[in-house]
Amino acid sequence: MTSILIIILCLLAIFGLPIFAVIGGITLLLFHSIGQEIGLTMGDTYRIAIMPGLVALPLFVFTGYLLSETNISNRILRFFTAIMGWMPGGVAMASMIAMAIFTAFTGVSIVTIVAFGGILYPLLKKLGYSENFSMGFITSIGPMGILLPPCIVVVLYGLIAQVSIRGLYIAGLLPILLTFILIATYSGIYAIKNNVPRQKFSFKELWNSFCDFIWEAPLAILILVGIFGGFFTVNEAAAVTVIYFLIIELFILREVKIKQLPRIMEESMVMLGAIFLILGVALSFANFLIYQEIPMQMLGWVKASITSKISFLIILNLFLFGVGMLIDMFTAIIVIVPLILPISNYFGIDPYHLGVIFLVNLEIGYLTPPVGINLFVAAMRFQQPIVKIFKSVIAFLLILIFALAIITYWPELSTFLVGFFNVKGQIIL
Repeated sequence: MTSILIIILCLLAIFGLPIFAVIGGITLLLFHSIGQEIGLTMGDTYRIAIMPGLVALPLFVFTGYLLSETNISNRILRFFTAIMGWMPGGVAMASMIAMAIFTAFTGVSIVTIVAFGGILYPLLKKLGYSENFSMGFITSIGPMGILLPPCIVVVLYGLIAQVSIRGLYIAGLLPILLTFILIATYSGIYAIKNNVPRQKFSFKELWNSFCDFIWEAPLAILILVGIFGGFFTVNEAAAVTVIYFLIIELFILREVKIKQLPRIMEESMVMLGAIFLILGVALSFANFLIYQEIPMQMLGWVKASITSKISFLIILNLFLFGVGMLIDMFTAIIVIVPLILPISNYFGIDPYHLGVIFLVNLEIGYLTPPVGINLFVAAMRFQQPIVKIFKSVIAFLLILIFALAIITYWPELSTFLVGFFNVKGQIIL
């Protein structure tokens, strides 16, 4: 009967049953099947809510909602376009940087698609980029932002995997640079082949755009220097970010009115509540797997079946790719990380290298059917069939998979800077 009910819940998920209800229902059924008190699972939601390391989460979620009410995306794009617009594919390169920064502050790439879709899509088409390129480009840039501070998924991964969050941000720098170079090269070649006009470099426009962006730029620099230099923790960075943006947006730029704050707080905390609910039921499910010694059983099977580190990494990428296609990143971190950590330790995979592989894989999964959430958001934003959106991202998806392969099999790309900054072994926020 338990198996039948679990199958029914999985089928209901296909028809729109919320993921927390599916995972929560399955968890309750599994605990009931082994005679455990199902009321104990509610404690996991409480434990998530009071976890000290997650203080940054509500602050960054609120910041993301606050920024979505402003014109910061326009200012970032204008500034970097003034710097890079004269190069082949320069506007696309500037757009990548702008979208990556915006994703880092908002925490999820789907918000970036919504925010930049309205301004970047017509701009790229006006410059001569095709509709297919423009939609695929905007939909696919998420993986570049999720590894940058202060993105919240890195905070959550660090807490679950018990590695330095600062170290994870540092580990992601070179992989982000690699991804940028690959996509920028493709964009430049596309621009040359299709005679996309370049923008004439203007010191006046650069200065004007800098003056327009001058209030946000110091914070980005402060966050990068503060976290990478070890001057403050991620929780402290979150507090600084919220206070800074509140002052700037309310009293200097005045793009947000004080009377809007209650609504923004309410909407952001509703989102936070949904995240905590998902994390709570996912933690309960992970605890069931640990209670049943599933990670150790998996490790035993791996030891008997997989003989090399390379083979494990191939299987790991395929597995994570499938996970990213089916469930959201928050749930995946809570459920999957405890399963793969013992196995990755057995094969001697650096924990920071594993973190980069894990997060990039899941973000790429957001671009693939059947659940690929970025595809659905882009389909709604551009008012196009999801099949057409998927076709538009194929070229970028192949580039991202190629980048992931390099990241996976060249571990020094992720670990060199971690060693350089002497972060290894630290478990700090």
